[in-house]
Order: sequence, then structure tokens, then C-alpha cells
Amino acid sequence: MTTEVNGEQTVMYLEDVFYIPGAEFGLFSPGLAHEQGFDFTFDHDTQDFTILWEGRAVALAKPQEATWGFLGVHPGQSRVKRPVDRRSLANFTVAEGVGTLALWHERMCHTCPQYLKTMVDKGLVKGMMLSQRHQEICDACHLGKQKKKGHRKKLDRATKWPNQVVYADLQIPSKDNRTRYEAVLVVMDGYSRFVKVYLLTSKEGPIVNKHLQKYILWAERQAGRDGDGAAYKVKRVLTDKGGEFINRGMENWYARRGIEHIRVGPKSSQLNLCERTHQSLMDMMKTTMLHAGLPRSLWPEALRNAVYVKNRVYNRGTHGVPYEMMFGMKPDVHHIRKFGSLAYVHVPVTSGRRKHDNNAKIGFVLGYEGSRQRGG
Repeated sequence: MTTEVNGEQTVMYLEDVFYIPGAEFGLFSPGLAHEQGFDFTFDHDTQDFTILWEGRAVALAKPQEATWGFLGVHPGQSRVKRPVDRRSLANFTVAEGVGTLALWHERMCHTCPQYLKTMVDKGLVKGMMLSQRHQEICDACHLGKQKKKGHRKKLDRATKWPNQVVYADLQIPSKDNRTRYEAVLVVMDGYSRFVKVYLLTSKEGPIVNKHLQKYILWAERQAGRDGDGAAYKVKRVLTDKGGEFINRGMENWYARRGIEHIRVGPKSSQLNLCERTHQSLMDMMKTTMLHAGLPRSLWPEALRNAVYVKNRVYNRGTHGVPYEMMFGMKPDVHHIRKFGSLAYVHVPVTSGRRKHDNNAKIGFVLGYEGSRQRGG
């Protein structure tokens, strides 16, 4: 739509609008526009109604028989044009994927609101639109993420492609974690920051090595865009000097595949990247569980959900989204819902459902099937 204000033309992109057959006019909702960041002024003398974006007038409406009509320009007569950024214009309809910043903050495991704005403004993911960009203070974030102020260290972690460096670290949950799991193996790609976690029933070396090998084989076959022909072989694996990572069987496996195993001290700054990622996942897990009010025994589901979301949100270190940097395609996040929210699951007739049985079962959202998109 091309509008004209004081002789200056502006192109506005209105996406996902409703089409009403037979309607002679398009309708505009000031209330929704205000929620999405637009401002308005009204001149009591001329009765003119002006719409502003970031302080600049982008549309002018004049009174026409108890309604206001925009001053538009026919496309064939349009000059140029200072277009309003497509991603700055939120949608004026209720559509799947549209939500307030506060709602998406809760859906995405309480990710930093500024990161969510960046994802929308830069078009880093599909299926996410903000109907309102203001975020109130989140009590769950204060309880689950509060940290002592640290000192940043600048390290050289320059990588140019996926699988160039793989970080692995073993974390031990508390003894009273109310599950059968004794350890969490965190594996992260140094280039994309894509992360996978494996919940282990034992922290013994053979179990840990089995899952680390599983990740390496998976990553070498899945990394990169389908059809690009590139082979992203794992070149280096960086771990601490724990006995679960250092043993003859694993070293022989590395040697056969030409992988360099870099061993560093347990408190080495080289492992900070993986340890910080694990801490971030723990924060997301605790915060979502606090907000959902679910029992502690569901922490494995909350952790998997946090991993799924973290791989699909903006990363400040790479200025990108891990999923896209790992697989070469933007992730679609329209289906993500708040952890613990109410869900209705359809019961197929073929599963033995009788005529008078309910068509759906009530449940709670605890995560997403990994096969829906590549990666956990």
C-alpha cells in the first residue's frame, strides 16, 4: 500500500491480511497497530488522523462521512518511495505465530527479550511475529537466572564451518534428582553453537563414549544444507581430562577417523563455552519449570525442551541462529508453545476409539519430537 503524507510517499507492507469477498474498503485496527508499536496523533481542528512509526508520519487519514480514509496513491502513479521495513511492520490480523513479546518469551524458555526482537527484525526464523514489543519484569527469570556479575574473557575460538571443533562436557545432576539419570553429556558444535544433550543412566566411560561417537556420526551426516555436496567431517574434539573421556578404546576410535582429541584441564577457559552453554540450559530449564509449576521429576523433559528452543534462538556470539548455521536453513518456530501449557491430543479412530469416546485426550506440552525438524 502506498500512502502520501505532506507530499512524501511511503510504501507500507501489510502481510497476512484477511480477504473479505464483496467488501469495498479495507479496514484498519488502530488498537492492534498501537500494540505493535505505532503511534497516533489527532488534529481536533482538521479532524486529521496521523499514523507514526518511530516518530515519522507514514499514513494520513482524513474524515469522510463519519469514517476516516487513508490518502493512498495508485500503484501506477507511485513515485519512490521510502519503504517502511517489512519486519518493522507487524501483522494486523490474528494468525498462527503471532504473539506478544511476553508470550514468545515464555514459549522460548524465557530467552532474553532483546534476542527475540533481533530474531524478528532480522528474519532469522520463520513463524514468529510480534504483536507487541514491550516486556514486563519476569519474576521466574529473576528466580531461575540470577547470577553474580562476572568478568568476560576474550578467547580465540575462530571457526569457519560446522564440525571443525566439537566440545563435550559431562555434568552430574544432584543425587536427589528423582529420576534414573546419573549424568548429562553436553555436546556442542564450536562454529554454530548447536547443542545436543544425552541423558545417561551411568557415567562410566563406555556409556559416555558410545553417545559421543553417536553424536559425531550423526553430525558428519547431517551438517550442512541438503544438496550442497560439502562434507563436514569432525576434525577436533575438545574435552577435559576425565577418565570417562580418556581411554584406549576411544583414542583408537579417534585415530581411525583422523580426529584430533584435545584434552584440557577441568577448569580450563577453553571449556568455558560448553560449560556456559550447559549453565544457560540449566537456567532455561529451571525458569520454565518454575513458571509452569510442574514437579521436579520432569526436569529431563524441561531440559530437552530447553535444548530444542536454544538451538532455534539468536546467539550473540555468532550473531546467528544455531540451527541455521548448522543445517543451512531457517528454523520454523510457529509451533512452539509454553512449556507445561494445556494441550489436546487427537485420538485416531484406527486406535480403537469407539463412537462415544472423546475425540481427544488432555495433556501438557513437555517438548517436541526431534524428527519434526533436524536436530534436537
